[in-house]
Amino acid sequence: MSTQRDSSGITMHLADMPFALRREHRRRKQGRSEPSLTTSWAGQSDGSEQRIQPRFAAPGLSVRVRARRLLHWERQSRPVECLDINRYGVAILTEEALREGTYLRMDFRGEYITQSNVNGRVRSCVQEEDGHYRLGIQFTYCSMRGHYSRAIDNALSQIEAFCRRQMARYRR
Repeated sequence: MSTQRDSSGITMHLADMPFALRREHRRRKQGRSEPSLTTSWAGQSDGSEQRIQPRFAAPGLSVRVRARRLLHWERQSRPVECLDINRYGVAILTEEALREGTYLRMDFRGEYITQSNVNGRVRSCVQEEDGHYRLGIQFTYCSMRGHYSRAIDNALSQIEAFCRRQMARYRR
């Protein structure tokens, strides 16, 4: 698959982009229409930033995770610390390292927020100085064509909006 470069010089393989953005890229390439979704990158411009949209801190969000093992999902979910979130992905802090490509199932709980069984895939795993692991997770509903769910998209959009409003309150 091809790559796409934005105006700040960041290059990304289209296979790593959510399918909605890949579809818009194809339309633009064929000259059909202007994109309806933004493909601009937020944050750093040194090439390390791969997010489509900025993430928002989620201090009051409780997340429980189960990993997909060889033949089945883990029976027990374990609590992890949610660092930040947007509708396309989440960053969590955990005590166990997980390989890139590992599938996870997450449950979100917070004030006015409840969403269970959100599937994601580990995109990065970095060990922190304190021995914990920071995992970057991309939600599969937006990256895999057969996994799209409007209900999950709406729920994660509401979680993102809630966290954005909380961040705005803390800045005041």
